[in-house]
Amino acid sequence: MNIHVPKEIREKFCGYEFLGLPFEVNGKKYIRAFHKTLGETHFYDFANCFFWHNRPEQGKPEYNSL
Repeated sequence: MNIHVPKEIREKFCGYEFLGLPFEVNGKKYIRAFHKTLGETHFYDFANCFFWHNRPEQGKPEYNSL
């Protein structure tokens, strides 16, 4: 359990274990999320409710996945 992630997000994405403290990149809030089945660490974007496979890079523009 990670107290930095709201309960509804932890319940919605029960296949993930959220790790550590949230951090900001380019003004957006992220947290590391370990996928229990795949055994990989992704990055959860709080603003877009989206998981990135790679860590967002500082100073680089972000693109919508749509």
